[in-house]
Amino acid sequence: MIIRDVEALRTLAAKLEPGRKDSAIVNDMFEAADGWRDLAERLIRNTGRTDFPGRMQQEVELFARLQAFYREALLTNPDYSSIMQAGERVIAEGKKRRLDPDGYLGSLKIIRQTFAFLESGFGLTLVRELLTEAEYESGRISVRLDLPTEYDSSCQLKQLSDPARAFALEDLLFMGGRSVSLALPQGQEITTEADVQAWFTTVADVLRQYGSDVIADRPGAFDRLGEAAAERERLYIEECERLYGAGTSNGSGAG
Repeated sequence: MIIRDVEALRTLAAKLEPGRKDSAIVNDMFEAADGWRDLAERLIRNTGRTDFPGRMQQEVELFARLQAFYREALLTNPDYSSIMQAGERVIAEGKKRRLDPDGYLGSLKIIRQTFAFLESGFGLTLVRELLTEAEYESGRISVRLDLPTEYDSSCQLKQLSDPARAFALEDLLFMGGRSVSLALPQGQEITTEADVQAWFTTVADVLRQYGSDVIADRPGAFDRLGEAAAERERLYIEECERLYGAGTSNGSGAG
């Protein structure tokens, strides 16, 4: 059923898009149609990388808001009525989906097994899990683990006393004398449980070899890591300016 809703919602969104700047209701209904089209496509693909229970809570709230704000228009405008009917079907389908307790491609299971040393050796506690990512905390530091993207390793370390300042695995490596990017090579994807295991094994090796002082929050460890991160960022900007000219980088690509 929702396969047909994908095309219907796509068509309705395209019809509303030209007028969305001129009317609040047109804009809201366009965004609802486009969002529910995206949700329907994710439900059909069912890759395991979408938090459907969390997404459903947001969509149910959106559905209720639209009904409350635009009740009369929803009854009299056939396009709006069609969007709401399709959205209701998509949300109903989404409510049936449950998260795999082992995560996407076994990510959470692999994290629990591979990073048990964070609990046994450093006294950290697993405090959060979702799909591909997990976070460990002690009373002083946090270690966030995730699958890599083509931009960076997606793993971070930070002091809970300074949560806005997060450091990447590449900063740890740089502090240890290695200038290496752990971003996923362009065009490469993680598609199997073996890929996930290989990635998190690499992360664990980096943390064991270069991160012990930081994870233990030994005096001066985060200061040294901060200095290494700043120097790595400076070199990255310098290299971008050498290659492309001054003012071409804001430093965000250092990973």
